[in-house]
Amino acid sequence: MIFRALFACLCLGLAAPALAGDRAHLIAEIEAAGRNVTDTKRHAVTVSGCTLMTRFEYRHPAKGWVLWSRFTVFMPDATPRARGTGGGDLHQAGHGTEETGITAFRMRPGTTARYERSALRRHLPNSVPAPRGDGTTHRLSKVTKFFIQHDGPGTVAKAHRFTAAYTDYVQTYCALIG
Repeated sequence: MIFRALFACLCLGLAAPALAGDRAHLIAEIEAAGRNVTDTKRHAVTVSGCTLMTRFEYRHPAKGWVLWSRFTVFMPDATPRARGTGGGDLHQAGHGTEETGITAFRMRPGTTARYERSALRRHLPNSVPAPRGDGTTHRLSKVTKFFIQHDGPGTVAKAHRFTAAYTDYVQTYCALIG
């Protein structure tokens, strides 16, 4: 019995660096697949523990680069899904001939994601001033559904990679706390 416990501890100790490498690899895949830049839009995502934060900046004609929206979500509460038609494939139409990749999220019942958006946009019902700056530039809301949309070549494949890496990460590293 003591030998088994000692063996298990030794195995876990030796496996920890490998697991850390796998975790870092999945985070890197999520963040790479969540990044997209065009002339007028910049998208990024970061993972910290089991929290995902998105950042979408828009080049406003009069204001320059503006934080247009940001979602903060406890990853086990948000399920990514393909959105579109035909066998659950991602929606590819949208902006003329430009490829569009969309990853849509639905929150687990009873949970919400924090949604911060520029005050240059229409206010959502029940939104409140965000603490950013002087409290007048952004508003906060709680949402149960949201999406990440990227435009340009290869974005549908990136959306698939994002969803797969996100799902693997949550199942592997966040399932016990979710």
